[in-house]
Amino acid sequence: MLDLDFGRTALVLIDLQCGIVRAFDGNAVVERAARLVKRFRDHDGFIAFVNVDFHDGRDALAPPCDTPAAPGLRPPD
Repeated sequence: MLDLDFGRTALVLIDLQCGIVRAFDGNAVVERAARLVKRFRDHDGFIAFVNVDFHDGRDALAPPCDTPAAPGLRPPD
């Protein structure tokens, strides 16, 4: 593993939610994240857990695309 300076390095985990994790090898992503969290905690490193959400939809990203996305609700988890 890398030799990190935990006083100058942050671990930032963004949106490790079911819908995101399922898009990849979810078990591997969560396992690696858990190992990193343990290592940072063992060394009193700074960890930021980020959950991206939108209040009213007006602040959501609106990337240009050829066809609009199908409407639908996000799953509760």
